[in-house]
Amino acid sequence: MQVQTSDPTSEPMTDPGAHRANGTSNPVAVPAIVATLAVPSHFGGECPRSLCLDVDTLLIGLECIDLTAIEAIVMMAAELKLTDYVPHRVQLWRMRNANALRRHYQRAALDWERLRALVVLVAGLSRLLAVHLRLLAATEIQIRADKIEALGLQQNQRFLEGFLERFRQLYRSRMQKPLPLNDDELRELAVSTLTQLLFASGESGALRLWNALLAKAV
Repeated sequence: MQVQTSDPTSEPMTDPGAHRANGTSNPVAVPAIVATLAVPSHFGGECPRSLCLDVDTLLIGLECIDLTAIEAIVMMAAELKLTDYVPHRVQLWRMRNANALRRHYQRAALDWERLRALVVLVAGLSRLLAVHLRLLAATEIQIRADKIEALGLQQNQRFLEGFLERFRQLYRSRMQKPLPLNDDELRELAVSTLTQLLFASGESGALRLWNALLAKAV
C-alpha cells in the first residue's frame, strides 16, 4: 500500500495546543497533518472518554471491511511520519485500550497528539476503502427502501450483512461484559460507524471527522 507523503502537511510544525496535553508551558513540534486538527481550549488537558470510544469503534469498522486494516494503519503511520505515535501493532493496541468499555481497558489517558494521529490514520484508510464504503452505505439505503430485489442487488446485501455480522462479533469480543447494547442497537452502531467512515473518506476527511467527533464529545 502506498500513501502519498509529498504534501507539505507531512512536515513538522509547532502545535500551539500541544503543551496542554503534555502538561508543560512549551509548545511541542508535531506533524502539521496532526496539528491542523485543533483542540478546543475548553477540553483542557485530557481527552474525553467518548472520543477514545468513538475512534476505537471506527477502527473496528475498518477491521470489518479490510482484514489487514491494522497492518495497513501501521504502514500508513510510517509513510505519513507518524511513527512517534503509532510505531507498531502493540502500541496501537495499547492506545485503543484507552476506550473505557474495552475488556483490557488501561486507565492511562490517551493524549491529544495520539488521538489526533489516529483520526488522521482512520481517515486515510477510509479514503483507500472509499469504494467499499460507498457500496455498503448505498446498500443500506436500498434495504431500508425495500429495493434490493427490484434492483437485483442480493449480492450487495450479503456483503452488507457480512459486514454487520463481523462488526457484532468483533465488538462483542473486544468489550466488557455484560455488553450494554442489544443486537438491534449493535446494528445501528455498525451503520452509524459506516456512515462516519464514508464521511471521513472524502476531501479533508480527517478534519471533517475530527470536527464531527468533537461536536458530540462528552
